[in-house]
Parts: sequence; structure tokens; C-alpha cells
Amino acid sequence: AGQYYDTIPNAAGCDSINYVLDFDLSVLEPIILDGDTSFCEGGASSLSVISSTTQLELNHKDVPPTFKISEPGDYILTGIDKNFCPVELQFTVESFPTPSVSTSDLLDTVLGQGLLLPVAYIGNIINYVWKPSEYLSCSDCAFPTLLAAESGLYSIEVTNEFGCSSTATINVDLRDPKLYVPNMIANNPSDPLNGIFFVQGNSGIIYDLMIFDRWGNIHFSGTDLLLNDSSVGWEPAGKVNPGVFVYMITYTIGTKQKVIAGDVTVR
Repeated sequence: AGQYYDTIPNAAGCDSINYVLDFDLSVLEPIILDGDTSFCEGGASSLSVISSTTQLELNHKDVPPTFKISEPGDYILTGIDKNFCPVELQFTVESFPTPSVSTSDLLDTVLGQGLLLPVAYIGNIINYVWKPSEYLSCSDCAFPTLLAAESGLYSIEVTNEFGCSSTATINVDLRDPKLYVPNMIANNPSDPLNGIFFVQGNSGIIYDLMIFDRWGNIHFSGTDLLLNDSSVGWEPAGKVNPGVFVYMITYTIGTKQKVIAGDVTVR
């Protein structure tokens, strides 16, 4: 930059015509791009030119100051800066894989011990979020189990190492379990199971059990008993007189407590 002088002779050979050339050097204003040059599979990058660049072309096609790119690859963005100088920006757009999550509904199902929610995954997943999670064994694991017979929609959102996410839902519709209790047990049975009062059924619930005689005296009390487990039941074993005893069974389904009462004969 600066001033430059020169003389130009005329047709008669005189060189009295003087010219002064004043050159000014303009610093190029680079193209400034705002936005994420990566996106998850199936998505797009939204980019904005925040510099005062005009006449924008992306890979030789006119684009507005804000544009979207849905295909990964190498791009050249050109334009004219505020000093009317041509400028250029080369950049690369990346596409990251999106994880996959698939589920199946649990319809007309009885809650069993350790009932797993049916779900499958594809991709390098690093984060799991289940909602609602209060009736699940975990809220941030891949394969939670249902802890209570609480019907409804359960959603799972997964995220991979690139921050890409997917969601799915499971419709859970549980029916009440069927419980079976004996109406008669033996004081001294030939088969040990015939001398034990315990609850059997088709689910994985736990229950509380109390046994009373006809005067209201408690002969047995047990809490958090497993269904179908004879080892936790009441075994008179000849310690009581034959007669009729009253039982009370308490268990919880979802948020509701249920009570079953009846009588059993000890002979």
C-alpha cells in the first residue's frame, strides 16, 4: 500500500504529465460460520454466516445466510466481503450413527418374579433413561425388571457416544394374580407339603401371613414371604389341637394393598 508516481510522455515527447497512483491494501474479512457441522443420522446441520459476507455460494450454488446441510461431506463456501474482495471457507460436515431401540408390549400379563421389560438395542449406547422408574429395578440400566404390577406406558431414551438419541415405549397391561391356599392341612401328614399352609400362585408377589385361632390368638406371623415357597409357611406339626383356624393374607399390587381372609381346618 502507498503512493506511487509516474510520468507519461505525450506525443511530442514531453513528460510533464504526472500521475500519482494511490494503492490501498484491504485485509480480507473471513467467512464466519455459526452452527454445528455434524448431525445425527437422519438429521441435518443448520448453519448461519454471521460475518458481513454477501453473494454466498455453497459448492457453486447460491445459498442464503442461513442454510441447512443434510448430507455429510466436504463443502466450499464462497462470497464477497465488505471490501468487495472474494473470500472462501472450506469445511467438512460429519454424520454420526443414531442408536436403535426396539420394544414389545406386555399385554394381559401376570407379574412374575424378575419380569424383564422386553427391549433390544443396536449401537454403542452409553446412557439409558426409563420413565416412570418408581416401579422398575433401575432407571438408568439397559434391562430393568418390573417390581410391582403397575400398568401403563414406560418409555426408554438411549444416547450413544456422539450424543445421538432414540426413544421407544412399552405398553404394560397386567392382570391380577391368581392365588391359591389350602382349606385343610394335617397335623402329622404323610406328605410334608400336606402339613404346611402357604400361598401358591402365578406371579412373583410377596405377601404377609397371619394365622389366628377362634379366640383371636396369633399362631403364626410372617412378612415378605415368597409365593410358592413352602419353607416360609405355617406348619402346625402337631403343636395345635385339630380345629378351624383363620388366616389373613396381605399383599400389594402396584400402589394398592389387598387382603384375603378365610379359614383352614387342621386335622
